[in-house]
Amino acid sequence: MTDAKAQHEVVTQLKRSAKYGRVCEDTLRRTASWALARATCPADAVKRAKRKLHQVCGAFCSRRDLAQAEALINTLTDRTDDATLREVCARAMGLQESTRERLDVLASLFGRVFQITGRLASLCDVGCGLNPLAAPWMDLPGQVRYVALDIDCGLVAAVSEFFRRRGLCGEARCQDVLVEPPAEPFDVVLLMKLLPSLDQQRPGSGLGLLRSMQFGHAVVSYPTRSLGGRDVGMESFYGRSMRGFLGAMGWPFTSFVLGKELFFVVHRAP
Repeated sequence: MTDAKAQHEVVTQLKRSAKYGRVCEDTLRRTASWALARATCPADAVKRAKRKLHQVCGAFCSRRDLAQAEALINTLTDRTDDATLREVCARAMGLQESTRERLDVLASLFGRVFQITGRLASLCDVGCGLNPLAAPWMDLPGQVRYVALDIDCGLVAAVSEFFRRRGLCGEARCQDVLVEPPAEPFDVVLLMKLLPSLDQQRPGSGLGLLRSMQFGHAVVSYPTRSLGGRDVGMESFYGRSMRGFLGAMGWPFTSFVLGKELFFVVHRAP
């Protein structure tokens, strides 16, 4: 069996999976190749690929939770009042692990971030999940271009519908940044708890992506607790690594801990 045929068979099996059928095809092909290089047979490769995909995206938003989030988004219009909008968005974000942990600090987080970055005309939310639903707390000018990228095409569709219903200048794309990194420049890029996930897939690729992107400011965050809520030294480990990288690059930054995340607001020197 040729490598291409074996990859195709593994990808076909992954697409048939209820859990991973909505994942970006570039990610499925990349993960299939990774699994085949380590597997004893195609069936073993499928198992390995599913375990890797679970680490990357499967643990964060189930099909049932996504359906509930979509139903909540479908209640919104461009006339929905601010209080109802925030309530609905918070309920939807509470259905995804990553955004649920951030709910209590949304207002203070984005107020602090955008005070540092200043006015912006474009924003790229990489590995966005449901984070674009935090837009009501961001207080962005009406014509800010918001580009949201994720490998979960189901989440991307939900975010796209949110942008459409709210009449926002937003674009959501299903895109694997390890295959196709963002090429256009942005005033601000958000990389919220993304870099550790990228490093799980390809060691060193998280900071490699940050280095390759064009931006005025980047907002990078790391978890300070495990998914189970345990303190296993993540804040110290990630903080030391990031500060070392930024020092080597000569990029000034502000760092702070808020909620269960360690944040770096990075200015890319010209």
